Amino acid sequence: MKIVKISCAGSTLSWPDHSNPMVFKFLPSRSNIWKNCQFFWNDTTIKKADHWIIIGDIEFDEEECEVDPRNIILMTGEPRSIKSYDDSSDFVKQFGRVYSSQENFKHNRAFPCRPPINWWIDGGSPIKSKEEFQKWQGDGLGYNDFKNLRQIKKEKLLSVFCSNKIFTQGHKARFNFCQKLKNHFKDKIDWFGIGVRPIDSKWQGIAPYKYHIALENSQSPDYWTEKLIDPLMVLTHPIYCGATNINNYFTDAQVTEIDIKYPKTAIAKIEKLIFENFYEKNFEQLFLARDLVMDKYNAFNLISDIIENDSVALNPKKMKVKKERFFLLQKENLETACPKNPMQKFLSSSRKRLTTLKNFLTDYFLLIKLKIS
Repeated sequence: MKIVKISCAGSTLSWPDHSNPMVFKFLPSRSNIWKNCQFFWNDTTIKKADHWIIIGDIEFDEEECEVDPRNIILMTGEPRSIKSYDDSSDFVKQFGRVYSSQENFKHNRAFPCRPPINWWIDGGSPIKSKEEFQKWQGDGLGYNDFKNLRQIKKEKLLSVFCSNKIFTQGHKARFNFCQKLKNHFKDKIDWFGIGVRPIDSKWQGIAPYKYHIALENSQSPDYWTEKLIDPLMVLTHPIYCGATNINNYFTDAQVTEIDIKYPKTAIAKIEKLIFENFYEKNFEQLFLARDLVMDKYNAFNLISDIIENDSVALNPKKMKVKKERFFLLQKENLETACPKNPMQKFLSSSRKRLTTLKNFLTDYFLLIKLKIS
């Protein structure tokens, strides 16, 4: 049995008996074992391991473990538009390997991988802080419960989650698209989100619906999260915009892909699904898709597969990892020291206008193509 130490900033600390809801909620029989691996999440008592996985960053200022340096692995959870490691080369050098959905990651042993994220559909109220994580007891259904969940009453049609925060271009694009959705579908769609229409739990906003529009913060290869997983867990068909290669993971019968850059085409595609009773015709595919996210794409299976395919001979040493903030060169300082000159600003603005025009024309022709088909 391989001992796998997992460190993850801002999440639940291990309990005195080594259990942690970040592990047992997502594995059979609420255990910490999957395949040939035993997982310990934010457990400071684990001083020796076969592999040490850091998800995003470590919890404490410094952590240590006796492990082969080549088996200290960084896995990232956010897209580059939200969390970039480009200015943290010294932090990244601490790891023998990196698995990330961020393209062109600056590490000589970086491999493409979807974020190690599982479902949050039944976690209760959204967890927004470290303090709330510490109070979390792994509420809701476990792995076995979801496997046995075969039917959910679907009395509503269409929903979407999107808050009114617009910190990034991705946030702004999502919000603008949701405004277009609401203007078109009116009472046929329920739009939930902080600053729009708060809701106690994601379950209430997804489970009673046949269709759910799942919008990631970024459109890039391999970046898909609980936004896609959650509707599948409750047998709701996802209408999805995010990972640009999502068809490598799911079939068209399991996930319907749209592109919010082309809103007219996206809306027409949604209308077509509803008109053709796509949900009813492809209901059985949702069970297959849910099995995929619970087993093949389960975060702990991703890690297990990495370890299983690892032929590195173990040479454990006492190793330390420091938190990113010890190395981070603040982007704000760089931007202040090297502000854009007027020509750079003009070129940037021109590129945005050209992109907007290109998207408008593409949307128009895609819409015509969809109506003809």
